[in-house]
Amino acid sequence: MRVLHIGRDFADLRTCGLTLYSDALMRAQRRAGHDVAYFFAGRHYPKLRRPRLRRWDSDGLPMREVLASPITPHWTAGTRDPLHDLEDAAVERLFAGVLRETRAEVVHVHELAGLPSSVIEHAGAAGARVVMALHDYASVCASIRLVDADGRLCLRRDVGEDCARNCAGAPEGDAHLVEATVRYELRRVKRAHPRLATLARRARQPVIRGTIGVVGGRPLHAGDVSVPAEPVAAAPPADYQRRRDVNLGRLNRCDRLVAPSGRVAEIYAHLGVEPERIVVQRLTQPHLERMRPLRGPEPGTPLTFVTLGALGSPAKGAAALLDAVRQLDARGYRGRFRVEAHGDLAPSLRATLDAEPSLEYRGVYRAHELGERIAEGDVGIVPSVWEEPHGFVGIELLASGMPVIGSALGGIPEYVVEGETGWLNRSASAAELAGLMARLIDDPGEVERMRRSVREHRDEHVRPMADHVAEVEALYDELVAAAR
Repeated sequence: MRVLHIGRDFADLRTCGLTLYSDALMRAQRRAGHDVAYFFAGRHYPKLRRPRLRRWDSDGLPMREVLASPITPHWTAGTRDPLHDLEDAAVERLFAGVLRETRAEVVHVHELAGLPSSVIEHAGAAGARVVMALHDYASVCASIRLVDADGRLCLRRDVGEDCARNCAGAPEGDAHLVEATVRYELRRVKRAHPRLATLARRARQPVIRGTIGVVGGRPLHAGDVSVPAEPVAAAPPADYQRRRDVNLGRLNRCDRLVAPSGRVAEIYAHLGVEPERIVVQRLTQPHLERMRPLRGPEPGTPLTFVTLGALGSPAKGAAALLDAVRQLDARGYRGRFRVEAHGDLAPSLRATLDAEPSLEYRGVYRAHELGERIAEGDVGIVPSVWEEPHGFVGIELLASGMPVIGSALGGIPEYVVEGETGWLNRSASAAELAGLMARLIDDPGEVERMRRSVREHRDEHVRPMADHVAEVEALYDELVAAAR
């Protein structure tokens, strides 16, 4: 079968659960004999201002990369140009060429950041069956996570006014994307010339910022992102409302929408997606089935909590985690527990961590090394405060033998099952998280019982990649057969 996948970036450029999953799926499909290619919005080089297509090959996988896409949303900060997310003639021409080249029978959309959602209509008009994975809420939420300008869950259908407020701080231009590209290219240089590693590490920030400031983009400054001191209104509310309404119509033109959890399917149906188009498939990654507990179920002393990616952003639960640690220290638990935080770290938190002796930041990690890095952990924490669609990190913790304290949001309760694999923080609050952590510190026997239970229920939550690939292939077969 001829399959064209669509996304943003590639795994080595942006190492996250979404890119790792889509990369693994594409490569598994190629090994199964399918004709697979990848069309995606990718790198932004300084001074490259007009989009063009770069054709290259990644271990046999044809890559069709749009360089310098003119659509430049800033992830959870949103966009100042919502209508540009809907159409762009230049990118559409590039996509049309790739459609002709690949003659795709199925177009599988993973992410549309940097691409216009009009590609859905173009794919359908070319005769392809269109499958779109609902990895997040970007199509119906300009800031991706269905969190409104006041920090509350947003399930409203009239979103224009709030989206305009929520995106007011979104930066203009592509400086954040140029920075990501320069970082990636510097990593490539370091891998090719290891002796330059120390020099590159010392010089990286000045090089990145100087390069962007001198030859392209808008200069970045210290902190999470350069935004105006007093955010001003971006586009008018009507533009944000149109973005939502048009994208909703395009979702309803997809042949199938793949939700990674029942909760995601429920949310999209509530927002206006036709329920019969949605199918729930629990996603997985190859490294998950290889992860195993590396020690027995007995907890250590002090009790060690592990979290993955929680310090990367407020939505991932950074504030809730830090507040819970402070509450425990204030209640006299210091020395009886510790928290290991792995993964991304928001720059604004670097100084804060120095004042938190009970919390240790262990840096970023690669999927293949994660098992050994967290082997000494006793209990995992997934403190997200948004409707996390799935959360691969929770499955990684379970696969390594750790029960999980997880927020009762999104897809998390589908694998954090009370009495079997962990404990639910039903309010997703710091106070409840601190209370659950204190209870486990006081009763290590409960931790050991749950660690044994996780081992017993592991296969219910850690899916082999081959099973998921077969499930996706069956969906393709059904759609293509129905079109004949």
